[in-house]
Amino acid sequence: MQNDSTKPANLAPEYIEAHGTFEKYRETKAKLFKATKGVHIINSDDPNAKYFLQFLAKKKISYGKEGESKKPL
Repeated sequence: MQNDSTKPANLAPEYIEAHGTFEKYRETKAKLFKATKGVHIINSDDPNAKYFLQFLAKKKISYGKEGESKKPL
């Protein structure tokens, strides 16, 4: 089964323990983006937004309260 869209939750320090390091946790989230080529939905307030925007997709939607959001809250 392949997803058409991806919108992971913000990266949270609480989950780092399960993955060992923040980098491993972020890479696990990145696998979702790498596997999804349709739509990526990204919180532009997340400090890692630019990292996730680098992955290829047919459409990218950003949202947030600040920054370069395309869909302000």
